[in-house]
Amino acid sequence: MSEEAKEPEQAKEPEQASTESLRPPAAPLPLERDERRARMLILTGAALMMFGIVLALGDDELSRWLTVAGIVISFVALHRFGRLGPAASVLR
Repeated sequence: MSEEAKEPEQAKEPEQASTESLRPPAAPLPLERDERRARMLILTGAALMMFGIVLALGDDELSRWLTVAGIVISFVALHRFGRLGPAASVLR
């Protein structure tokens, strides 16, 4: 009878594994969300800066404003990124 009792347990294990794989991924932690936002701001600031530099070849006033805006956004984003603290992997 002990062999019969083991068979139903073995049958349940694959079912549990299949239902666990169907679960949606966990929601990102707020720190991860803030980190992604800061990284996106850094990228946006760098893109504006580069776009302003490229437009500066034509001596356009808009290019100056884009370059300045890109620098300011980059500084703010780097500050926010630095204020988030050390990465979770460093804390472990």
